[in-house]
Amino acid sequence: MPRSASTWSFNVCRLILKATSKPYTSGYVGEGQAVDDYIQATSSSNKDILLKTHTPGNFALRMIQSQRAKNIYTYRDPRDVLCSRLSFEQITYDLALTGTFGNLTMLDWYQQNGDTLFIGFDQITSNPITEIRKIANYLEVDLNESTYENICEETSLENNLKIAKSIKKITSEQVFQAGSHTIDRTTLLHTNHIAQAKTGRWQEELSPEQQLIAHSLLKPWLLKLNYENESTFEQLLTTLMNTTDWQQQAHQYLLKEDYLKAAALYERGIEIEPDIKSYYWYLGLLLLLQGQEEEAQATWLLSMADGEPEEVELWIPELIEILQTEAQRREELSDAQTAWIIRQHIREIAPTEYQ
Repeated sequence: MPRSASTWSFNVCRLILKATSKPYTSGYVGEGQAVDDYIQATSSSNKDILLKTHTPGNFALRMIQSQRAKNIYTYRDPRDVLCSRLSFEQITYDLALTGTFGNLTMLDWYQQNGDTLFIGFDQITSNPITEIRKIANYLEVDLNESTYENICEETSLENNLKIAKSIKKITSEQVFQAGSHTIDRTTLLHTNHIAQAKTGRWQEELSPEQQLIAHSLLKPWLLKLNYENESTFEQLLTTLMNTTDWQQQAHQYLLKEDYLKAAALYERGIEIEPDIKSYYWYLGLLLLLQGQEEEAQATWLLSMADGEPEEVELWIPELIEILQTEAQRREELSDAQTAWIIRQHIREIAPTEYQ
């Protein structure tokens, strides 16, 4: 995961391999297909290959899945990752959130495929030498205690800061450019690489609206990784939903066609106020717009399952009105196909009244 001490873990691995005195090659070659191309081009050598990447290609993923390659995944409170990405990468909040969501879906994949070693940012900052031993054990390397201590010292925050500050002074052969950053080829440390290694910074740096969508979208991982429990999450969510105009926020995501985030907000709205039927109408619409037609129908039908016949008679026109409004909006945008799909579902919901 970006901004979670992934470069620290790369350098720990590099120094462990270096301590074995066996031949190895290490560095950064890019993402995706570039990783695959490099592995395939060098796999016949007798050297160990150590690469840092946040997006392995399909070939690399198959190697991880079959345990022909070892994989170390560092993670951090995703809300703090958002803050760090905003300051370091200079990107929009929505782009940072989408990227972090993608990183966490990869975490799920790694948990289900292969034998990835997961290292938490908080553990790295509080007790790095323990995590270094874990990494060495994972790499099946046995080192003496003084070597572990040397690696811990060489990868310390203080030493990394010194390296990052000195990058501008070293020769061009020792660095490469990635966007606006100058990167040391050996350590992969950047200029301005290290900022705040602070836990909980999201509480000060993210606005209530930013906190709300982060909690709405990232809930599964906040719970899974024990950054929140059900009780603390519900308290946070309730406070945020009561102090923000979350339905307007969801509507803006709908207009931007960012259906995933809009749907996440309505899912959380249902958790807080499960009796508000309009939340289900909008959630179903957003699922429909994501191509999940069966899930959309199920959302609408299940929300009506506990209603009396006279209640259902009132709910159906409410749902139809929301769908009609979106179909008309799509027609105004010359999106006839989406309008047609929505109207098809209107006909299925009320085949006689709405032709």
